[in-house]
Amino acid sequence: RFDGKEVSIRRDPINGDVILSNRHKTWDALFALLEKSEVPADFLTPEDRDLSTTDRDPFDGYEE
Repeated sequence: RFDGKEVSIRRDPINGDVILSNRHKTWDALFALLEKSEVPADFLTPEDRDLSTTDRDPFDGYEE
């Protein structure tokens, strides 16, 4: 039973169980965790961070 109408869903990476939990109302906990974490400076290259759009057809090569 949950308090709200929305839940968070995740899969346990060790045993594969699906876990439902109350949905967090804000992102504050995530941002606090990120501030405490040490991420290597080379974690993502500038090319990896480039999220520009492409004109690629997502269905190119798809056949029924």
